[in-house]
Amino acid sequence: MRLTHLLVSASFGIAVAGFPSAAAKVFTGGENGGNTSWHVDTNWLPGGVPGASDIVRIDNHEVWGGHGPMGGLTLGSNAGDNAVLHLTGDVFSSGDIIVGDGGRGELVMHDGSLLSVGSGAGRIIVGRGPGSEDTLRIGQGDLGYQQLEAAEIHLAQPNSRLWADSYYVLLLTMPVTGPGAVVVGEHVEELRLLGANTYSGGTRVEHSRVYVERDAGLGAPSAPLHLIGGTLRIGGTDIFVTSRPLHLEGQGTLRADAGTLGIWNGPVEGSSLRIVGEGEWMFGAATEVVLNSISVSTGGTLRFSQAGHDGGEYALLDLAAGMSLSAGSLVFRIGGTERGLKYDALNLGTGLSFSEDARIVVELKEGFAPQLNDTFLLVSAEWISSWGWDSDPTDTISFQFERAALPEGLVWDTSAFKETGTITVIPEPRVAAVWAGLIVLVAVFLRRR
Repeated sequence: MRLTHLLVSASFGIAVAGFPSAAAKVFTGGENGGNTSWHVDTNWLPGGVPGASDIVRIDNHEVWGGHGPMGGLTLGSNAGDNAVLHLTGDVFSSGDIIVGDGGRGELVMHDGSLLSVGSGAGRIIVGRGPGSEDTLRIGQGDLGYQQLEAAEIHLAQPNSRLWADSYYVLLLTMPVTGPGAVVVGEHVEELRLLGANTYSGGTRVEHSRVYVERDAGLGAPSAPLHLIGGTLRIGGTDIFVTSRPLHLEGQGTLRADAGTLGIWNGPVEGSSLRIVGEGEWMFGAATEVVLNSISVSTGGTLRFSQAGHDGGEYALLDLAAGMSLSAGSLVFRIGGTERGLKYDALNLGTGLSFSEDARIVVELKEGFAPQLNDTFLLVSAEWISSWGWDSDPTDTISFQFERAALPEGLVWDTSAFKETGTITVIPEPRVAAVWAGLIVLVAVFLRRR
């Protein structure tokens, strides 16, 4: 896995160099009226290479290049402009970069390019003036190497976009702000958003993956996450909590690294959700989950409650969908006999299908001791059955009981789970046999009398 560098400086105290005076030379990339492409090297703009105090303005052209210092850059200054800069070299701008200032602007960072704004203390402003959709596109190409130095990427309009597009891993640690949105294109191996981001237009992940270590990585708390066949990966923290909406198109995936618990308190809706990874995921007690199906697989774990989190000690999760369990785990906590109030439970609109390596984990609350004949309805479903090409009607889910020791002489009976979704406390077989023998002896004695 190759890591693409996209940041050296992430200064939060922004001290931006001002634009040059009016006496500075303006290098223009063409006037209104035509789109042409200039594939150039040293003289990447007509008139040569800008100086350190010169402003570059590209109005209505598509330009390939970028070399040396400049005093500032503006793409698309006039209504009707369609200005595109394909950055292929190293550019050092002392002033802010403006992508779209009344007309449409697009800045594309290609492999091998470097963009430094104010020596890492300047800003890239996408869509300073209202107009067409303006875009900063990073990670263009197959080599996966660009370097971006800036204190902030500001998506100034609701239709402003930060678009990641690479076959490798992209890393952003500066804050992304404003009302615009982040799009992770389908070619990206992983976009890592590690800054204190406040953008409010949401995050769209298209058949690719985004990684965060805190909820702010995905922008403002209310900004939605759209997984279009994409994956959200979390890690680097013990607990990750979010209340943002989650929308799924196709199959979306939630992946938690080992040692990380993700708690989703916001609404979840769409088609299919897959839970994977070595960590755990949990839906909050008040989470509204409207999905066609959920699968827990590839080592993933879905728990229904966690002591000390989400305000409620136990959870009753209602899903209109069915669920599949394959090389994954469901975790139920039990602290009493009241369903949903004293122990976790799951209601499914259809059924629960499982493979032979599926697992249900039962955790007992410290101090609670189930008694003989106590029954716990863990899963209410139309059916519970095994699936797969090698499935057998006699296959069962394996149960793991953690901190779930019963009083002496009692054991857990899981034999009815496939039929009823229940587990029950019964006498230990040897104790039951002793009682049966005593009953027989008493019956014989009474008959002889």
